[in-house]
Amino acid sequence: MIVFLAIISKFFVIVNAGEPGVMMQFGKVQAQVLGEGIHGDGIISLLKWLLSG
Repeated sequence: MIVFLAIISKFFVIVNAGEPGVMMQFGKVQAQVLGEGIHGDGIISLLKWLLSG
């Protein structure tokens, strides 16, 4: 159960108040900026996680 939660938590990012959330894909900064709050990073995080393993 702990392993499952650890894997699932990799797909979310929290942007603190007053900070921009800069997204990177394959080492390059993306034009999209995330606002404050919790964001699901989806398939990009999944691919990075699979490729880093």
